Amino acid sequence: VARGDFQTGTLALETSMQWSVVVDDIRREPGITLMALAGGQFPEYVAVDHEGYVVWHYVDRTGRASGLGNIIRRLPDGTLLLRGATDMRVVDTWGRTLRRYPESSALGLPFHHDAVFVPDGNLLVLSAERRQIFAFELGGNVNVLADTVLELDTTGGLVRRWHAFDALDGSRFPGPMSRQDLGIGFDWSHTNAIHY
Repeated sequence: VARGDFQTGTLALETSMQWSVVVDDIRREPGITLMALAGGQFPEYVAVDHEGYVVWHYVDRTGRASGLGNIIRRLPDGTLLLRGATDMRVVDTWGRTLRRYPESSALGLPFHHDAVFVPDGNLLVLSAERRQIFAFELGGNVNVLADTVLELDTTGGLVRRWHAFDALDGSRFPGPMSRQDLGIGFDWSHTNAIHY
């Protein structure tokens, strides 16, 4: 691996969100912290070192992400798994895309919140589906969003799909979040993470 110093241009963040890094000398750990930024037009990510300086920046200017939750995760080989505007992708530290896992209507609603690789190289990613169900406490037939976990092979092809609707009791709305109407349906299962 070649090592050396180089100077970049001015960091031009796309986000409209005000953010800062506060360094706590007592609790800080050495290394790099990856962050997904919100509030911009495009999916955007930064990495800061243990002093709080931005040492890496990535933005996908192909469009606004259609689902919730920008995802970034460092992989064991040093590459990064992140959410692009319409896909999950693996990029190297230079920002070059090495693999893409495109969203499609055949897979359901857009990807959201989390994705992890499993030992055989396949990718598990959160998505969702919408169904109309009868919910007495919500006044009758309503559109409901429930999570799915998609297993995608290395080419982005669907291997299998897990449906929250098939595993959980659709007649129960256990808390205020499950009764939140997002305009396209009630936010019934609201999964944020995958643990393999």
